[in-house]
Amino acid sequence: MFKDLDVCVSPVKTLDEAVQTKLFKERQILMKDEKENFIQGIPIKLSQPPGRVASLPVDFGQSTTQILGDLGYSQEQIQDLYDQGII
Repeated sequence: MFKDLDVCVSPVKTLDEAVQTKLFKERQILMKDEKENFIQGIPIKLSQPPGRVASLPVDFGQSTTQILGDLGYSQEQIQDLYDQGII
């Protein structure tokens, strides 16, 4: 389609395809935690000091109860949201 045109093109990859590329692997752009979930690596590579992942991100929904409480929801309201499958 583009072979006779003077344009720069490259394929658009899915996330699964992208993380399998040489660039992603060598630069550790995404890494896996102990649960095999992808986590963001250090995007900028410095020679001194080298970057490192100091802590893992929280689990999905881990802070939901605390955040809703901080927003003024009562424990009963929060439990109702869980019971209804909303959260």
